[in-house]
Amino acid sequence: MTVLASTEKGAHAELLFCAEAGARGYSIFTPLVGSPKADVCLKMGQGPYIGVQVKRACISTQSPGVYKVNTSSRTSGRYSAGDFDVLAAYLPDIHQFVLWRLEEIASYGQISYSPAKHRQPGNWDLISDVAESLALSGSTPADV
Repeated sequence: MTVLASTEKGAHAELLFCAEAGARGYSIFTPLVGSPKADVCLKMGQGPYIGVQVKRACISTQSPGVYKVNTSSRTSGRYSAGDFDVLAAYLPDIHQFVLWRLEEIASYGQISYSPAKHRQPGNWDLISDVAESLALSGSTPADV
């Protein structure tokens, strides 16, 4: 079995996210270079653009059923308002994503996540909620 490098694992998670988002009817936009904070930009119909940062969660070796999710940037540290709208973490052993609004995770460098104790994976309705909030507030989505 070939072991993927960290960047390859991240790229794999982004591709899986795009495939799932496309299957759910979103238009998908990706940057040509890796410099923007958002890995993917989604749009449903005439709704606003939603910037998404995709991460691959690591399974904890010490705590079964717990994942570690890096919620910061390797190059610029913790994320802040305007970097993106939603963080999507890929859970590799169950092949699902769990999503958070940026403001929920921005003050942390890493979070521990457990489906048994926290929100359930597959919470794609969060993207619709963010789109609705942006549309109602007249806010500009994250700079993607």
